[in-house]
Amino acid sequence: MLPHFATPASQLDGIDMKQGKLSSEEKTMLLAVQGIINKRQPRIFLYEHFSEGKHKWPRLLNLSVNELEATQYMRLVSKYKNELKGVILYDPEKSVHYLNLASTVAGLEDAIPVTSQLYELLKQQNIQLPVLADLRKLPYTKATEIYEYMYDQYWKKCTHRLLISLPPQRGFVRDLAVASGAAIVWLDARDWKENTVLRKFMKTMQPGESIITGWYAEERSGIGLATEYGLSTIPSDFYENTTVYAGMQQ
Repeated sequence: MLPHFATPASQLDGIDMKQGKLSSEEKTMLLAVQGIINKRQPRIFLYEHFSEGKHKWPRLLNLSVNELEATQYMRLVSKYKNELKGVILYDPEKSVHYLNLASTVAGLEDAIPVTSQLYELLKQQNIQLPVLADLRKLPYTKATEIYEYMYDQYWKKCTHRLLISLPPQRGFVRDLAVASGAAIVWLDARDWKENTVLRKFMKTMQPGESIITGWYAEERSGIGLATEYGLSTIPSDFYENTTVYAGMQQ
């Protein structure tokens, strides 16, 4: 049901985002890099959630991870910069939902979503990438407006096999969205205005075949709305490194 990727490289480059206390914007950028790079072959492993122990699953699956110092995360971007086509600029101060919009556009363009500050930092590190889209110019501040814009401008370019429902500040399964060209939304089905926008995405997906990953603002209303359109939901709001594990047979 989930996209499948190539067998992971014999050694993966790793960053501990939790230990490095990276911001949501820094995580969003790194997860996009992970999605773009791992789409061809999984080579990046990002640590964030340690409830079962940081090394449990890599160890059980015999993954070799060369962990880089978290504060040096730009080294990871620099290493793979030739496989990145550009940047998507956005302003999270207007709304956190721009993290989802920028990530969605990034997946379609093989680009990375960055704020103005991160873009300047990239240039300081001699990572010269062109601006492919500047979302800072958009006037929208409400979630409904931002996802309406996503639907009107980008949904037709996204895969309709998969929809990611994920809070903007959360990283899990974001790499999968970027790698597969899926849209990332966060709309509350209990709110009628947001419900109406969410229905626009769902009604154009394929009943019995398309799936939704991540989770919902509220379980009953979210799953109930999806089933109206014949869509299955895979709870995966704590599933990290999806592009690595989806390239394995276990």
